[in-house]
Amino acid sequence: LSSAIQAESESAQENFKAVANMSSLIFLPNELLTRIFHFVVNGDSSSEISIRSKAAASLSLVSRYFRSTALSCSTLWSNISGCTNLDLLSLSRSKDLPLDVALTLDFMVGGDINELVFPQSFADILLHSKRWRSLDIQFVSKRRSDQVLDGNPRLHQAFCEADVHGLESLRFKDGPDPDIVFNGYRGFHRWVTPNLRHLASVHYFPLSLPDLSNLTDLDITLYPGQIDIADFHKDLSRMKALESLALRLESGPRFNDLESEDQLFSKLEFPRVRKVKMEMETQWWEPIAT
Repeated sequence: LSSAIQAESESAQENFKAVANMSSLIFLPNELLTRIFHFVVNGDSSSEISIRSKAAASLSLVSRYFRSTALSCSTLWSNISGCTNLDLLSLSRSKDLPLDVALTLDFMVGGDINELVFPQSFADILLHSKRWRSLDIQFVSKRRSDQVLDGNPRLHQAFCEADVHGLESLRFKDGPDPDIVFNGYRGFHRWVTPNLRHLASVHYFPLSLPDLSNLTDLDITLYPGQIDIADFHKDLSRMKALESLALRLESGPRFNDLESEDQLFSKLEFPRVRKVKMEMETQWWEPIAT
């Protein structure tokens, strides 16, 4: 009993200290509090966009002073996480600032091709595509037998024709199921991305994306034979501005016979590259018969 009472007492003291420290912030000048808010929300560039978005919303709910300060700082609301209600608020509160956007898109498998599914809530985010500074896309597989999914062809067309001139960073991540890989999608061929400098992709590569020659940073992870080596080699050869290159081949499903795999090791020149990281898992190689 005494230990329980002591634990309760320590918890109460900690809460009191936290509240006391928080209350002292109301005496800080608005400019200083704004800097603190910015550090809390955007100080760690490696944190998930959803975490940053929720942090801004949480700060605005502490007090009237916190709320008025948070609402006056448009940079706090530049993180769009795919959470419908919060996104609508952030899109308006961020004014005309560049946006960092993270989306989770379903794709249907079980037919001849992978088909992306766009939720209707994506329409509001798509209207602000001119403001996208970075875009992170997580692909999640949905089997056609699981449920009837409406691919929303109008939104799909709007996505393929989006104005993304301001896009600087693009990241793709495949779903957690290694046996179901988002592959072969070429809906980016209409995108014009003159400012794209950073591309990171796991188990997918947008071969149809123009302006890859402008990249300065490329981080790509693939399964063996997942994409056509000749096309990949061709795209790499165009990246004369590349300064950082990371390439990883993982063990996993083989998509073809890799007849042209030796092309991956053909001569390539990157005159501006200063950082290179190459990794290859060998477990997928089949043992030699004796």
